[in-house]
Amino acid sequence: MTNSTADTVAHVKWILAPEVADCKIIREALFCEGVLRFPQWLDANIVKTIKSGVHRSVYQIALSEFDIHLKHNRISGPRAFLRECFRTTKAKNEFKMALDLLALGIPTIAPLAFGSSSGFIPDSFIISHTIENAIPLNDYWEALQNQSWEESWDQRHKLIKALAIFLAALHRKGVVHTDLHPGNLMVETQQQKPSRIIMLDLHPVRIHGTSVPWEIRLENLAMLDRWAALHASLADRMRLWDYYTKEVIEFEGANAFAFHDKYWLKKQIVIMKALESNANMKLWSSFDLRCMGNNRRFKKFHRNTIQGHHVTDLGKDCLNDLVNLQTESGNTPHLKILKKSKSSEVISLTMNDGSIERKLIYKKIFATKMLDPLLTLFRPDGSSRSWTMGHALIIRQLPTPRPLAMWHTHTLGLKVDGVIITEEIPDALDLPKYLLKIDLLDEQLKTHVLRVLVEKVAHLIRKMHDLAVSHRDLKSPNLMVSESGGDVKIWLVDLVGVRTHTHLPEDRKAQNLARLNSSFVNSKQISNTEKLRFLRQYLKWGMEGPFTWKAWWRKIGKLTGFKIAKNQKSGRPLA
Repeated sequence: MTNSTADTVAHVKWILAPEVADCKIIREALFCEGVLRFPQWLDANIVKTIKSGVHRSVYQIALSEFDIHLKHNRISGPRAFLRECFRTTKAKNEFKMALDLLALGIPTIAPLAFGSSSGFIPDSFIISHTIENAIPLNDYWEALQNQSWEESWDQRHKLIKALAIFLAALHRKGVVHTDLHPGNLMVETQQQKPSRIIMLDLHPVRIHGTSVPWEIRLENLAMLDRWAALHASLADRMRLWDYYTKEVIEFEGANAFAFHDKYWLKKQIVIMKALESNANMKLWSSFDLRCMGNNRRFKKFHRNTIQGHHVTDLGKDCLNDLVNLQTESGNTPHLKILKKSKSSEVISLTMNDGSIERKLIYKKIFATKMLDPLLTLFRPDGSSRSWTMGHALIIRQLPTPRPLAMWHTHTLGLKVDGVIITEEIPDALDLPKYLLKIDLLDEQLKTHVLRVLVEKVAHLIRKMHDLAVSHRDLKSPNLMVSESGGDVKIWLVDLVGVRTHTHLPEDRKAQNLARLNSSFVNSKQISNTEKLRFLRQYLKWGMEGPFTWKAWWRKIGKLTGFKIAKNQKSGRPLA
């Protein structure tokens, strides 16, 4: 992408910020006879690519006097071209918005110049000072998550307070960022501690004449909270809300909004939660089928009678080796058969992908009935479902092995056998085997480990249901357990029965819980006490009413009885 930028900048007409227009040193550092010195910087090897794609490229250039960022906006596709015909270029809009925000005292980029290339479809550019000692909010938060609670508490507290101060000031001064997510916010640090928040990507920013109305503020806060819901604790999110309301009261007065009414405040949290949920559903549904297309993360491929999809970071040679894999040879040092039946075959294998050694799970799903290939014309088969649902769960931050590739063998234009490749979870056991492992512990440790396990499983299933995801085949072998540093993590596998919903009804939730309960009907390891602890944890220990668990207990017991009777009638074992 650097070559296309170098070719384009030669034909750009630049408009300078007052700081540059009045300073010969800055002008000469950036331009030579009105042309940006980008080709010279490339030759000097001082250009670092921060982001590169079909829509934009961002570069950091380390000049002797100062560092700058260059953003190259491209017009990609007819939709973007039509938008550009009826509005100013992105660079011009961002340049003017940055100056307006700085005038309002909102921390943001310091623009130096902007310009547009000549031609029918012009690219636009903006140059700004590099923001020193700042990293994206999501990266900063992730680094805190990797620390212990005691180590990160002070920084987390300061960060939440700085974010609340920034948001309150933003809204007080009539500013709304309609794409408010952590990637568009930078954390400036002093002595390795957060000091203030800086706003980026100014094209979606809107400035109102007066302070932002409460309804719009709530939508803006919900937009940020939909990220926080997946990455931060409820306590941290409520702390941000408390700091924000205190800032509003301090600078806009206690009567600016009905903050004195505690019932009104509770209602606003409920409304924000609903706004966040609706926004998430729209966002996730727009992402769910990206894995079936051609884009920067996924690609389609075709080999003779084989058609499929793969992630872009899977090497071409590794993909070819997987497609050509012969599994009939049985167990080898790099290949181990985990399951072989009439309907499917599951293999654990190790493969080299360039310099990376990948531990993979290879699952082949056979068409066992004559009508199966024909039915794929009307509904997704098991491989396609596992592929799309795997990436859907990852988008929702639900733990599942990452799918790397999926393909079908075609006969007469119909899908016959399907294959899905996923990453292998290191040192993981399915739930029944993990319970057998717990049985070997001494009684006191066994009780503690079992209690932690039950709470983790309940928490995961509740989170899954809160995100409107169901798993109709939620039996115990479809839950994997891994340990890392003394921490237990639960994984969802075998995703053929997973579905995403706009709203998940209680009957579907109860069916999922009953399916899991039926795996432990005759279990000696999971007593009724542990089952009740699981249910109370799932119901958040009475937050939905002190006696709600009784109705759920009866409903789950009834559905479990139906499942047992159904399997006895068909002769199928109850896994």
